[in-house]
Amino acid sequence: MKTCFISIVCLAFLQASAAAAIPDDGDNFYVYTKGVTNANIYSLDNLDKLTFDDNAMSVWTSAGRTDYAYSDIALLTFREEMKPSGIETLTIGLDVLISYDRESMLVSVQSSKPLTGLSVFDLQGRMVSSLRLQGDQLQLSLAGLPQGVYVVKAQGAGFGKSVKIIK
Repeated sequence: MKTCFISIVCLAFLQASAAAAIPDDGDNFYVYTKGVTNANIYSLDNLDKLTFDDNAMSVWTSAGRTDYAYSDIALLTFREEMKPSGIETLTIGLDVLISYDRESMLVSVQSSKPLTGLSVFDLQGRMVSSLRLQGDQLQLSLAGLPQGVYVVKAQGAGFGKSVKIIK
């Protein structure tokens, strides 16, 4: 069984990164499960660690451990926002749109500036998939990847934009 461990140091980095990307982010981590409109909310100050194994993500706090099967997770976010359609779309800046469709398992990127590629990284920072093409619209299938959390990075001449997604 493979287990990924994210320590408080990593969570503080993720919190700082998220706060830099989205000015209105709070100090909470939200876990939305399928069929539920209210999130389970974890204060980052009280979050001890997150672990990811083959079947589930576990959230560890001083109150104990809560397990979430990957198939039950709809969205993990630092913002109190739910996309009930199953399609998550994030607009980054004014010129890059990255979206992930869970049904087709396609990541799509549209940009007003030419893109040079699209890369997908696992939580250990390993590139697990990439696409090198020129254009203002790119698509990449995640169908061959196991369920989990990934970072998708769109690259262009002089810019790169990244988002986290859950497959």
